[in-house]
Amino acid sequence: MFPVHLLLTAGLLLFAFLSACFHVSDVDVGFHIRTGRQVLESGGIPATNTFSHTCPDAPWLLHQWWPGVLFALVFDTFGIAGIIIFKALLATAIVGVMFWSACKEARGSITIPLWVTCIGVTVACVRFFPRPYMFSALLFALLVLFDRRWNDRKPWQWIGVPLLLALWSNTHAGVMYGFLYLCLQVGVAVIEGLVTARRDGRLNPMPAIVRIGGVTAAVALSAITLHVISPHGVKVLLLPVIYFRDPFWQSLIAEFRGLAWSTDWRILTAMAALLVLQIAGVRRTRLVLAIPAWVLALMTFRSQRCVLFFVIAAIPFATDMAAVLLTRWRGRWTVAACGALVAFWVANTVLVFVPDPTYHFGIGLYPRLHPMQVYDFMRKEVPPQKVFNEMRYGAGMLWWLYPDFRPFIDGRCEAYPKTFWRDVYRPTAAADPGWRDVFERYDIGGALVPIGRETDIRLAQALHADPRWALVAFDDNAALFLARSELNAAVIKLHEYALLWPLGGGFQWQGEQAAVALSEARRARSIYSDGIYAGLVFARMSLVTGDYEAAVAAYDRLLALPHMKFGEAIHRDRDFALSQLGK
Repeated sequence: MFPVHLLLTAGLLLFAFLSACFHVSDVDVGFHIRTGRQVLESGGIPATNTFSHTCPDAPWLLHQWWPGVLFALVFDTFGIAGIIIFKALLATAIVGVMFWSACKEARGSITIPLWVTCIGVTVACVRFFPRPYMFSALLFALLVLFDRRWNDRKPWQWIGVPLLLALWSNTHAGVMYGFLYLCLQVGVAVIEGLVTARRDGRLNPMPAIVRIGGVTAAVALSAITLHVISPHGVKVLLLPVIYFRDPFWQSLIAEFRGLAWSTDWRILTAMAALLVLQIAGVRRTRLVLAIPAWVLALMTFRSQRCVLFFVIAAIPFATDMAAVLLTRWRGRWTVAACGALVAFWVANTVLVFVPDPTYHFGIGLYPRLHPMQVYDFMRKEVPPQKVFNEMRYGAGMLWWLYPDFRPFIDGRCEAYPKTFWRDVYRPTAAADPGWRDVFERYDIGGALVPIGRETDIRLAQALHADPRWALVAFDDNAALFLARSELNAAVIKLHEYALLWPLGGGFQWQGEQAAVALSEARRARSIYSDGIYAGLVFARMSLVTGDYEAAVAAYDRLLALPHMKFGEAIHRDRDFALSQLGK
């Protein structure tokens, strides 16, 4: 008979895979793929920001080159589906190692590590993006697992740790989490040695010495390999320290900000539950597990980027505390707990993962961050030229439009000077006085700007109000403006929207204006078939011009869109069109 614990483990891994199987909801994957292609084409690691048209000579402290190569190979071979499945497999591997670590601390129980790891998945899944830090998280999970198994063995400390950290240093700057973990373990070894000496009257410094030797060797080997491989050497490892300590980067990049209950309630709830376990079992706390977990909890509270590493460190600690507290009742509730676990997996998958409006389940690109229809329009209709873009679109331009359209800026904070972010990009994106001077200085002929919810739309409004610019393409999230130049004259003549403006409403057109609006809405729908604004204009103008069949079809299409709720006016207009058709 097949062992039940193997079935439950397989269920946990499947649950982890499904938790990460959502659309590309990250803005940076495009520049990682472009980076990988650049490394493959040039045979070396780029040292300057050659991708951008604004800062091509700026130093680029690239610290994640080979994961970019791997992402590029996966995408070029298997496309978007390959990227998402590969990311989900990485997440599954991380969860598998976390579960293995939990089992080592479970005191013979299988149910406790299953539940603790499952809860960890529900917390960490919000960070399962196709980015190199997933490799960093996997290496951190392996470090935690192996260090708990072989912490007192010299071959591991003096050979294994340096080799693992050297590989990690050339993978991602997140290796700083690994160095932090090892330094914390050195501190624990010193504390435990002093406590033992006070109790037994004899000091044994060897555990601390062995660990200090391992950390020293890891630092030395990492520095040597970085000096040989990376054009910028060990400087690339300072990036996380700079970002986490600088208020400017925290104000600019959302993942460097602290937690908020409205958006991060799962993480804060998990921290509260961990605190309850800590208080209940404070007398049996093992410092070797508790200190890394709580240090990373504090770092996560300050910066969301640490979430995945906190979960990895917290799972063995939570498992150990739960195993101590629940051992006496384990035999009574094991069967029920396993059954409830399966129900929890099914309920989360069906009720949380699949209908999630932000992390769309399945294969695809999140449209708020990836306006593919606008990209397609640029590639097919717009002559190559310099474009200003909001940061979220920079990586997508590198992914889909390079080299015809090089980004003004993208998400590579390490590739653009801080002064450029602060004094050029941010004021321009906010349409502060002088934005036209920036456009003139960099010879900007187009502008790709956000118009969706929860975005700064001031620049879009300024461009729309300026007669020297024309709106030529849009979806529900992004708009493309072109300067009225000789280069763009033909495109503007064919594709300008004279009436439609997604931020201005305007459904009261009559007569000739209604016919023009209907024509423009039909053109907009041909570019973005599921566009809500263009669909509403098309439906309303079809109603105004008496084409009730088209109006009903358009309203039905809008009402069938997922994750959308419309007011009663839509239903009223649809019912009116049906009544005019005698239905």
